[in-house]
Amino acid sequence: MAYFPMFVELSGKKCLIIGGGKVALRKAVALLDFEASLTIVASRIIPEFKDLEANHKTLVEIIERDYKEEDLQEAFLVIAATDDKELNKRISIDCKSKGIPVNVVDVKEECSFIFPAYVRKKSITVGITSSGNSPVLTQQIKKTVEKNLPDYIGLLSDKMGNARKLVKSEFHTERERKQVYIRMAEIGEKKKGNLTEEDICDIMEEMKKELHQDSSDIK
Repeated sequence: MAYFPMFVELSGKKCLIIGGGKVALRKAVALLDFEASLTIVASRIIPEFKDLEANHKTLVEIIERDYKEEDLQEAFLVIAATDDKELNKRISIDCKSKGIPVNVVDVKEECSFIFPAYVRKKSITVGITSSGNSPVLTQQIKKTVEKNLPDYIGLLSDKMGNARKLVKSEFHTERERKQVYIRMAEIGEKKKGNLTEEDICDIMEEMKKELHQDSSDIK
């Protein structure tokens, strides 16, 4: 069974990690990359978690004790990453009974969502999963994506995103806007992401002329 790739906003959302080891730390670092608000619950934590808390004071809370079901209150999602399989299973059952998405590390059957490998370039994020079948294969694919995805692609995405409001005001059909964005992407890739406001205005004027010409030809 394949998993549907759904991208969600985590900024400011409570993400609960239960466990204080290296695996839990990796999950925490990944979630912080998307500005999640983290609560880590574990009776024992590795020292790196203290560094994480010090460097992200407004986003990271560490609670050094055993898990309680009350910890799930207001949780947007949960990662069960303890070294106790029975505890992880109980956390999974508790989350599913409350409709909270849960990932149990290395136990696909107890997960309601898969924690993907990902490559991020600013606003561009490529998520990769084998649906829990082969983490090794997933990491190999990640390396391939990292190698082939240019660093400037995130900058280009931001530039095109900033132009959306202007494009919508000047072009009134989805077909027209799509053509404009295709041209922006082509020029932006040639310029390695350095798409200026002048470039965008020139592209829009050029596309208006082309679309007007196409309309005249049809008549």
